[in-house]
Amino acid sequence: MLRQALENYFNKRWYEGEAEHWFWSPLSRFYERQVAKKRQAFLSSSVSQSDSKLPPVLVVGNITVGGTGKTPLVIYLIEHLTAKGLRVAVISRGYGGKAETYPKKVDADSEPSQVGDEPYMIYQRTGVDIVVDPNRNSALRYLAEQARYDVVISDDGLQHYALDRQYEIVVIDASRELGNAMCLPAGPLREPVDRLRSVDAIVMNGEPQAEFLEQLKAFNHTPIVMQMQADKWVALSGCEQAIEASEPLDFRLQKNAHAIAAIGNPARFFDTLESLGIQSINHAFPDHHAYTESELKAFSASVLLMTEKDAEKVRQVLAKDKWGKAHYLAINAVLNESLISDIIERLSRDQ
Repeated sequence: MLRQALENYFNKRWYEGEAEHWFWSPLSRFYERQVAKKRQAFLSSSVSQSDSKLPPVLVVGNITVGGTGKTPLVIYLIEHLTAKGLRVAVISRGYGGKAETYPKKVDADSEPSQVGDEPYMIYQRTGVDIVVDPNRNSALRYLAEQARYDVVISDDGLQHYALDRQYEIVVIDASRELGNAMCLPAGPLREPVDRLRSVDAIVMNGEPQAEFLEQLKAFNHTPIVMQMQADKWVALSGCEQAIEASEPLDFRLQKNAHAIAAIGNPARFFDTLESLGIQSINHAFPDHHAYTESELKAFSASVLLMTEKDAEKVRQVLAKDKWGKAHYLAINAVLNESLISDIIERLSRDQ
């Protein structure tokens, strides 16, 4: 696939220290100037973006291209803020989905092809109100017209500058860090690294290296470490009881189990399987990939393992008689609850 080939090409240059290409660096400098100009235009605007009728917004985003672990963090925030008595909703661009009209509220009848795989997964796990719209302000206004919320979480949207926000969290993948720390296309950054100075919190997905910790301290941040904890294996059929991830499983002993992942960093999922004692044949797909029947048919005769984000997309194209051998791994984010306390304190202060 062309997309996969391009991802591999750029990932090697961004994260694996391959030599810069003379063509990309000037484009990166141009991109960086344009991003800075766009951000400054919103910051210096004489017209306030804020509206007292709208609920406060908490943005969970990143400054790098690709997945860093935002969705598990969003689920964590929903669960813990709700447990503190706050009414929480979510807005999202709905990447990978195409609805007939926007704003589009996610409900039990929604499909990933309409609303995107991540909003669908968040709804399935939490049941909170979620609205998708490429225009996040439109989604926010739609929510505000429906009910009162104490906080709305924007799943991604750090660079959606037109969206007024009260709290910003940047998620960084500890295994990749910031790559070569250059802006697109020579590097993976959506914004210059100095943007980290202005965010409210940095969450590291995994244990950061000491050298990178020192780098972040220069931006006045001590990151909060987030660990991904394997929770349960869930059968795609939904007919079997979920199995604790630590429990012995039949497919631990099978050498021909296939694992698929269409997430930002598939290697993280495959490493998790290995840590659970599962020797699988691994197949990485581009983030948000929509599987086809022919792609899955090649390994559907064996045990098929996948991420939770992939589950519904697979269910829609995999033959029903193959569901019994297919399982997804549910994971939970684990991190210091000081982040929840800080968010609540900020929201209280801004009221």
